[in-house]
Amino acid sequence: LVALAVFLGHLFPLYHRFAGGKGVATAAGILFAIDPILGAGTLATWLIIV
Repeated sequence: LVALAVFLGHLFPLYHRFAGGKGVATAAGILFAIDPILGAGTLATWLIIV
């Protein structure tokens, strides 16, 4: 629940009139915190694609 609040806070920041970014880095950080193996797999996939 806290991770969802952090993610939404980065997507819709209060001080920028709710116009934020895409939240990709925040989602990646949350994923690493919840499941490091899945986060590492996602990072490896991202490195191969980009």
